[in-house]
Amino acid sequence: MLINKHPDFEVQGITARLNLAAPRLSQQDIEERIETVRSTLISRYGGMERKELKQLDMLQPFVRYFKGFKKTYHLFLQLESFAHKHRPLPFITPLVSAYFLTELETGILASAHDLDKIVPGLSLVPAEGGEKLTLISGEERTAPAGDALLKDAEGLLTCVIQGQDSRTVLSRKSLNAAYFVYGPPGITDDELGAALKLLENHLTSWYGDNIKIEQIPDAVQK
Repeated sequence: MLINKHPDFEVQGITARLNLAAPRLSQQDIEERIETVRSTLISRYGGMERKELKQLDMLQPFVRYFKGFKKTYHLFLQLESFAHKHRPLPFITPLVSAYFLTELETGILASAHDLDKIVPGLSLVPAEGGEKLTLISGEERTAPAGDALLKDAEGLLTCVIQGQDSRTVLSRKSLNAAYFVYGPPGITDDELGAALKLLENHLTSWYGDNIKIEQIPDAVQK
């Protein structure tokens, strides 16, 4: 169960579980889909300057939200890097690549976690300010007051402005994942659901019947 206690944010999630027969896929195994997505994004955005990318409708709710905290929404820079500069996606596991692609295609912020490292008791809450989390990079960051924090019973999983934690990071050995998509004002539930469906399609295109995907039940307490 995922309980949303944030007055301004929407959140949805899915779980993805690989069975023991699932192949250990390499970057080469999934590269065709990555390059298909790249070609699509180049055709849409390849001729745009950075300032034009920043103005894309799909990014605007996040650009506004991050600007309120004097931060830059990083996804338009990643879109520029992927579509303009042809830089490869960093590869850890297809479980990670699927959410990278989904962010680039939709502009919607997502996070990916090792499901087996999550302690039941998921909630999205407004930050009081001062909450600490250690990022995947190893840096310790402080959540700004009012931001959206995804938590489990043990601690923080994601701070929207600062990033996601190192405790539940997906690794090459991970078999089960949890994905979350976040919606500030201006992003609808339907848009979040469509992003998760796209993510699911990436995973099933690679793993077929060897992966089981389920919606995380949610409830609202605002």
